[in-house]
Amino acid sequence: MKKIFVIAEAGVNHNGNLILAKKLIDLAAIAKADYIKFQLYDTESLVRDNASLAPYQKKNTKFNYSQKTLLKKYELSFEDIKKLLIYSKKKKIKFLCTPFDVTSIKNLKKLKLNIFKIASPDLDNFPLLYNLRNGVKKIFLSTGMSSISDISKTIKFLEKINVRKSKLILLHCVSDYPAKKNDLNLMAIKLIKERFKVKVGFSDHSNGSLASVVATTLGAEVIEKHITLNKKLPGPDHSSSMNQKEFENFVRLIRDTQIVLGKRSKKITPNEKKNFKMVKRSVFFNNDVKKGSRYKISDFICLRPRKKLKSINWKKVLNKTAKKNYKKGEFVNI
Repeated sequence: MKKIFVIAEAGVNHNGNLILAKKLIDLAAIAKADYIKFQLYDTESLVRDNASLAPYQKKNTKFNYSQKTLLKKYELSFEDIKKLLIYSKKKKIKFLCTPFDVTSIKNLKKLKLNIFKIASPDLDNFPLLYNLRNGVKKIFLSTGMSSISDISKTIKFLEKINVRKSKLILLHCVSDYPAKKNDLNLMAIKLIKERFKVKVGFSDHSNGSLASVVATTLGAEVIEKHITLNKKLPGPDHSSSMNQKEFENFVRLIRDTQIVLGKRSKKITPNEKKNFKMVKRSVFFNNDVKKGSRYKISDFICLRPRKKLKSINWKKVLNKTAKKNYKKGEFVNI
């Protein structure tokens, strides 16, 4: 089984502060996540002046201004992203970024990045996706707020521009913060994998670890989770993100889940072999048996430990004649 990739989603939880952003990288590296992920966008290319906050943004921030003002507040520059990439390399954690506009894609390619994450709202943003047709090794594509039909249209479009399905990892996602348990519908992970014959993962916006653990058992090869330095910091995502201790435990739990799942096989383990002879049974005499008498089923009993005649082969001695006298408790060596 291939190692599950864990993405630590910093998102906008740096609050536009480069020092906080670097601390989020530290958090992810200490927890031994595989990737730290940020966002690169130009607010002017992302949202109109009068766009309202999403309901979850209003609820989680109590802000009374526009979505544009919110996004501008948390915008990182290309220079910031370059610094964070360098810092990530120093901390030995892979760097991932979600571009929200064409210029951001081009700038990330300038940094020789060839793995991209596309956010759920842009699953059907074909002009944006078109710019991933060249120089891209892998695309993590979140599928929140979309149907199977929507996903199908996007895959067909990507195939038309020569982005093969082998480059895609579709992340099942519920675009709510936090996502409610009865909305998670994790069986969609198997559906997406079977329907589109692609690798799948799970972008987890729910509280706690349960959903991601279950997703792992359903075949998710990538797990993404939001992280924060402090759940009480102002911002739309902090309250539904994991702090340092929670995320360290989370990563450990995902790794342990994959270990206990093991492989699609059934074999006797080396440690089982150590116990084998002492706990498996063999056939013993249950009565004193005289030479020349014909064996009856009541003459035998299967007991530990494993000796000559395995319990599975007990019928081999039935209806045979004793060649000598046997005492009760002797093992059958026939």
